[in-house]
Amino acid sequence: MTRAEKAVIFLEETGPALLQNLTPETPAQWGMMTPQHMVEHLQYVTYISTGQDGKTIRIVSPAWARPVLKWFVLGYRPFPKNIKMPGKKIPGLLPLQHPSLDAAKAQLQQTIADTLRYFLLHPGLRTNHPFAGSFSPLDWQIFHQRHFTHHFVQFGLLPDNTQNK
Repeated sequence: MTRAEKAVIFLEETGPALLQNLTPETPAQWGMMTPQHMVEHLQYVTYISTGQDGKTIRIVSPAWARPVLKWFVLGYRPFPKNIKMPGKKIPGLLPLQHPSLDAAKAQLQQTIADTLRYFLLHPGLRTNHPFAGSFSPLDWQIFHQRHFTHHFVQFGLLPDNTQNK
C-alpha cells in the first residue's frame, strides 16, 4: 500500500473516528487554537488544496528552497509544535465560521469526502502548497494526513511520539 493510499484511509476512516473524541472542552497541548478553530483550520486547508475556490495559493518560499521544503512537508518527521506559516501575520484566532464544534466536524468530513472525490476525478491536478510549491493530489493526500496528525497530537487525539516535548 502506498503512502497516499494509507493517507486516504486515515482521512476517510481514522481521522473521523478520532474526531469523535474531540469536545469543546478538549485542551490544546500547545498553541492558542480551540478545538473548533483547529477543525475549521483543517477544513479550510483541505478545501483550498483543490483549487476550487478560484484563488491561486501564493508560494511564500524562494524557488531554490522548495525541494527541501517539499521534502520536509511530505517527509516522515512530525511537524514542530507551534510551527508558524511564514508570510502569515495573524495576530490572534480567526472568527469561527460554524455555530458549533459538531457543525464544524460535519463540514470537515464533507470537505474531506468532496476533496478526495475531486482528486480522483482530476489526477493531473496541480495546485500550490504555500511552502513547497506545486503539489499533485497524491502529495496533498500525504500532506493532509501529516497536517491532521499534527493537530490531532496538539489536542491529545493521538499520542505525542516526538522528542521535542
